[in-house]
Amino acid sequence: DSDDEFLRLAAVWACLKIAPQDEELQQQAVPYLAKGLQDEREHVRVECAYLLGELGSVAKAAIPALKEALQDHSDDVRAAAAKSLEMLEK
Repeated sequence: DSDDEFLRLAAVWACLKIAPQDEELQQQAVPYLAKGLQDEREHVRVECAYLLGELGSVAKAAIPALKEALQDHSDDVRAAAAKSLEMLEK
């Protein structure tokens, strides 16, 4: 419920690490992670991109957001988005 995108991301990440096989949790996480790709902080955008790729097929709804992240001004964000897209588009 935090207004801080990083704290929300950290909570989502922790939940996914605690229950990595929980598909309902994964589905709930995707919109938060996709939104995080637009955060002003680079490290938040990078982590969101990587986490979406780690989720696999459940994160396919985030493909448009990841494609948009390919235009990010950060090399690291673009690389993370490209890697995740590669994983999701298999």
